Amino acid sequence: MRYKTRLNFTLKLFLSITAISVSGLLVMFLIVNTTVRGVIYNNAIDAARRDARYTSREIDAWFGISYHMVNNLARAWPALCTEHIRPIAHSLLSGHDFLVNVHAGFSDGRLLSGSYAGSTWSLAAQPWYRDAITTPGRFVTTIPYRAAEHGIVVTVAKWVPDIGGTEAVIAVDIKIDYVINMVNRHRPATGGYLILAGPRGEIISHPNAAYAGHGEPVYLRDILNGERLVSNIIPGAGVQEFYDRELGLSYIMTFPLEVPGWTLTAIIPASAIAGQVFRHLLVIMLTLAAVMVVLFIFTMFFISLLTKNVEESRVMEAKLRTIIDNMPLGSYLRDRNFNVLECNKAAAKLFDLSGKEEYLKRFSQLTPEFQPDGRQSSRKGKALITEAFETGYSRFEWMYQKLNGSPVPAEVTLVRVDWNGEDVLIAFIRDLREHYEARKREREVARRMQAMLDSSPLLCTIFDENCNVLEVNQEALRLLEIPDKQIYIDDYFAFLPEFQPDGTPSRVKIAEMFKAAFEKGHGRFEWTYKTIRGELIPCEETLVRVKLADENLLISYARDLREINNAVSMAKQLEKAAFTDALTGAHNRRYFMETAEKELQKCIERNLSYSIIIIDVDYFKKINDTHGHPIGDEVLKILFARVQHTLKHDTLVARYGGEEFAIMLSDLSPENVVKTAQRIKNSIEAYTFTIGALEIDVTISLGAASKTERFKTLADIINNADKALYQAKETGRNRVVYYDGSF
Repeated sequence: MRYKTRLNFTLKLFLSITAISVSGLLVMFLIVNTTVRGVIYNNAIDAARRDARYTSREIDAWFGISYHMVNNLARAWPALCTEHIRPIAHSLLSGHDFLVNVHAGFSDGRLLSGSYAGSTWSLAAQPWYRDAITTPGRFVTTIPYRAAEHGIVVTVAKWVPDIGGTEAVIAVDIKIDYVINMVNRHRPATGGYLILAGPRGEIISHPNAAYAGHGEPVYLRDILNGERLVSNIIPGAGVQEFYDRELGLSYIMTFPLEVPGWTLTAIIPASAIAGQVFRHLLVIMLTLAAVMVVLFIFTMFFISLLTKNVEESRVMEAKLRTIIDNMPLGSYLRDRNFNVLECNKAAAKLFDLSGKEEYLKRFSQLTPEFQPDGRQSSRKGKALITEAFETGYSRFEWMYQKLNGSPVPAEVTLVRVDWNGEDVLIAFIRDLREHYEARKREREVARRMQAMLDSSPLLCTIFDENCNVLEVNQEALRLLEIPDKQIYIDDYFAFLPEFQPDGTPSRVKIAEMFKAAFEKGHGRFEWTYKTIRGELIPCEETLVRVKLADENLLISYARDLREINNAVSMAKQLEKAAFTDALTGAHNRRYFMETAEKELQKCIERNLSYSIIIIDVDYFKKINDTHGHPIGDEVLKILFARVQHTLKHDTLVARYGGEEFAIMLSDLSPENVVKTAQRIKNSIEAYTFTIGALEIDVTISLGAASKTERFKTLADIINNADKALYQAKETGRNRVVYYDGSF
């Protein structure tokens, strides 16, 4: 019986919907037929009008080009000699296929033409001259006429007040065939034809050649009023109906051409418009019928699913209730009246309650009177619930309390759902007590880290992955002379020079160093800071990657290198002083012996030659006795400078003692050693030592010796060089002697 009742109800509902659908389709057909038909008709007429108007604008634009050409000729002609015009005219004729002639007619009867040059001409008989001279300052376009040489043409002309002291008319002749082809090329998309008429209605272009023979003019009104039409046509009166003998019932539309002053008339057959209306109307009706059928099918399908959906809704509610009951988060339902409808076990457990019943009973006692922000809990809660019903979702922090008053901070998420056909809110409560405790521990860790940073003698900075400064210690304020650390945090790059010592821009280098440190976990490099006064501070920068609160950070430790650099510089100065002769600036004997010994061992290992040259100033005691020791000191200074200038810049030259100097040479053959010593001797001998007003001639003696299989120690080589030097002095001085073992 229940199945039969349901079947009868479904059948009745089906018949009712079918009747309503058919009635609706008929009503819609009547509405569309009476209202939409007019709209479609107007659209079709508008489309034809736009098509014809586009054609008229294109013709207007083409005539505008011709007018522009005439205007340029009218401007240029007075500035040119007459004999220059014919080449210009020939150029225009050869460059534009629609031009047949370019000419100028003067008031004294002369005519200059691109294709003909006559001494006199009957200008009054030329329509272009006659029309232009009577409308000075304006462009004129003649209706087609027969020219002497070129047949039927149209002429565009303009009057010019002064060309060589005479008024004239500048004109161009245009092929009438070009104009007619332009009109005929644009047929109305809906069929029909176009008529081009002159300013007084003279027919210029017509599909019927009898009306546009360019003999005795035929006027548009003669055709429209008598031969082909039943009713009179009023030009410019919009769309008008008339009966065409060939096309039948038609429409006529006229469009004035602004540039030449002509008129374009479009003849559109009514059958073409009616066909468009019928096609559009048919498409609309078929579409409406299809929509009605689809709606009918959808409605029946919806009815068939309606009872099924009701049952499925009950099943879904049961499943949702099961999910909520077994959810680890506390959850409850609220309606729009702020009543709590249901809760799960986790909600009761969160507040140490015995079960759902106690939770629903004591719900109002689980919220303190005021929230941490000072707002009253009841007002704030109603505002949040109202917002969630409007937007469908809301998430916020909320302070609950247990029955004993202990606080329970939580994050509450409200989601709007359908529950038994009514909108309710499901609230999910996430206990934040552990989260707050973790944040407390993080704050304590951050406090301890800050204390460690502030106690560090290094400049310490904490950066995030985007190179933003998160924290800095007190040492940075002292070192960079900053009154407040927020200045450093807000504008870290203000305390860096534009370029680092290696020439790399600071912003580029720090990005590279940060990237490498985040990848490897650490990094160390030289870095330069800038105080608020602009003083540069060289530092050694160490980057260490750390993880804090699940975030990768970089801690930068910068050590001020100024004291270390000063100490190193002082050590270098002391070292230089220990190895430098105070008088001449040359290396001293100690430095020479240590360096020469090391170089000798290298030459032995690599099997390279090794030589020593010892220089002694001839008669140096006589110089001191004659001129005094200060002059002798100056001689030694100049001597060292000349020797060093003669040798390669990296050759070791040292003051060996008194007036003696020693030179170490490696990887030179004995012959080249002798040549080198000879070059030094000649340089000194040829140079005049000028000291104040004194000019002193100085000579030197040189002894040279090399490493051999027998003599491999530095002492042996120096001893042999001394022997050679002694031999040079004994044999007359101012000479070079090389030790070869014979003395």
